[in-house]
Amino acid sequence: MISGGTEAGGAEWQAARDEALEVLRDAMLWNLPGPRWDQVDKAVADMAAAFAGDSLDALWQATGCLQLCGQLRVQIRLGDSTDLPAPKAVRERVSDLIDTLEHDAPGTAPLRAPGAAAGPARPGSRAHRPGEKSSSDGP
Repeated sequence: MISGGTEAGGAEWQAARDEALEVLRDAMLWNLPGPRWDQVDKAVADMAAAFAGDSLDALWQATGCLQLCGQLRVQIRLGDSTDLPAPKAVRERVSDLIDTLEHDAPGTAPLRAPGAAAGPARPGSRAHRPGEKSSSDGP
């Protein structure tokens, strides 16, 4: 377990991290109206910024915003819109943030900034396993 600060602070971060991971994993399974994915994307970016900025309160708030973007339990008007799975760019950002939350300490930069092009995987990330060659390892 990666924790920062005091033991109590580390436990608070771990609770926030666990909740964020749960919501992010759920979001990967959502089918939402197209425009709602923009809200999801913003919430994910806010979560990444909160984690990178070492702001526990902001992480809780952004996680709550992401939860509110999720699928409604009751749809008021049936057939109002077509629900779609997450666009590729959103899925990648969510996946990157999941990796960051699982492996990095609060206050560290995310794998890549939201919206940035994919670069070489860092050692230990899901895309790079020890013993495997990556494009950055050379010939």
